[in-house]
Amino acid sequence: MKLKGIESPLYKRLVASIPTSRVHSGFFMDQDLNEQINNVSEFKCNDFSGIEIGHTFRDGNEYDETDNLIGPITTKVATTVDEYMAIERRMELLKQSVEYESGRPKPVLWDKFDLIVFPEAKWRVKNLIPNEGFVIIASPSGERKTWIALAMAKTIANGSDFLDNPDFATVAGSVLYLDQEMSKSELQRRGRQLGLSGNKMRLWLLSQDSFNLNSAESAKWLMELVEMHDIKAVFVDTFRAMAGGMKEEKAEEIRAFFNLYKPLKDKGVVMIFLDHCRKPAHLEGRTPKKEQLFASQDKVGNAEVLLMLRSDAGGKEIFIHQVKNRLGQELPPFKVFMEDQIAQDGAKITTLLYGGEFEEKELKIETAKELIVVSLQEGGKTTSELKEAGKQNKVGDRNVLEAIRQLQKEGKITLGAKKGHQNFYELSKMESQGEGLTDEEKQNLTESGLM
Repeated sequence: MKLKGIESPLYKRLVASIPTSRVHSGFFMDQDLNEQINNVSEFKCNDFSGIEIGHTFRDGNEYDETDNLIGPITTKVATTVDEYMAIERRMELLKQSVEYESGRPKPVLWDKFDLIVFPEAKWRVKNLIPNEGFVIIASPSGERKTWIALAMAKTIANGSDFLDNPDFATVAGSVLYLDQEMSKSELQRRGRQLGLSGNKMRLWLLSQDSFNLNSAESAKWLMELVEMHDIKAVFVDTFRAMAGGMKEEKAEEIRAFFNLYKPLKDKGVVMIFLDHCRKPAHLEGRTPKKEQLFASQDKVGNAEVLLMLRSDAGGKEIFIHQVKNRLGQELPPFKVFMEDQIAQDGAKITTLLYGGEFEEKELKIETAKELIVVSLQEGGKTTSELKEAGKQNKVGDRNVLEAIRQLQKEGKITLGAKKGHQNFYELSKMESQGEGLTDEEKQNLTESGLM
C-alpha cells in the first residue's frame, strides 16, 4: 500500500502525532475490521512516526520510492479497548490528511456524511464571492477586471464591505494575489492608488515570476502556501497566463486543470480566476454572455460564480453581470463608479463605489444604438428595417425608436428623404468617416469588417 499526501509542516506535525495504523492478519487495513471491538484482545499496529511520503509498505517492511528496503515497520500492541479507541481516533485524523492509492474511491455512508459539520456562512463577499470553490471574472482585455479584482482582494484582506455596500458584506481572510499580466511597477501603481497598504492587511503578492499552475507540482506548492499563510482567497491574474500553454479548446485539459485544485474547496478556500473573453460579435449586442468565454462550457461548468464585466473606453462606469450563481439566484446587473482624486501630497487615489442596479431598458437602448450604427454602415435604412434588425437581436421596437431619437440628437445619424411613408436614416458625414466614435465603437466596427 502506497501513501500519498502533502509534505507540508502541518502534515508532518500530524504524522508525527499519529504513531499507529491498523494491521490485521499481517495486512495493512484501511477498511473497518469485521471483528467486534469488545472481542479484540490483541491488536497489532504499525508505528508511522517519521515515515516518508510515497514510501511503500508490504510484508511488514518499509520501501522507498525506488523500492529499496528501508527496514521493518515497528509493531505495537493494543491490549485494551481504550487503547484501540485511541488508535481509531488517530486513524480518522490520518485519513483526513492522507489519500490511499488503491485506485478505487471508497463511498461513505450517508449517516456518517450527515454528521459532518460545514461552515454556515456561504459567502466570502456576500452574493458575489463564495467561501469556497471557483469564481471566474471575465471581460475582453482592457475592461478593468484587474481593478475590480484588486478592490475585492483589498476588502477581503481587511474585512470591509466591497464597494462600501453592505449588500456586499465581506468576511475577512488572508489573500494571495498571483499576477502574471502586469509589470511589478504597474501592479504597485494600481495598488497604491487603491490604498492596499495597511497594518491590518493580510495580502500576499506574487508578481511576474514565471510559473505554470497546470501541473501536480504547482498544485502541491500552492496548497502548501495556502496552508502556511492560512489563505482564504486566491486570485489568479490571468487564467491564460498561468495555464501553461493549455489548449483551451480541449475540454479534457480544462477539466484536468480544475481537478488539480478541487481539494482547496474542502479546505474553505476560494480561487478567483481573471479570464479574457472575446468581444461581442457583429449584431450580438452589448450584454455579456457566457458563450463569449473561451472554452466556455467547461469553464462555466466548474465555476460556482461567473462575473462578466464591460466598460466603455474613457468612461467612469463598469457594468458587472452575474451570469452564473450556483449558490442562489443571479444578481441583477449593477454599475460600479471608478473615481480618481488627487490627495494633498499629489498622489492619485482611485475609489470604486457601488452605482446601483441599472435598468434592462437602459442596456437595451445602448445595444440598439450600436446595432443602428453598425447597420447604417452598410447603407441607409428605413424605420422598419431598423426595427427588424432590433428584433433579430431581441431589442423591441420602443427601444429602437428611442435609440434613433438619441442618435439624431447626438448628431450621429440624419433623416434623409422618405421612402414611401417610411422615414429613411443615414449616418452623418462625421459618423460615416469614423469621427466622433468611441475607440470601442471603432474597434467593434473594424472587427465586423465595416470600417
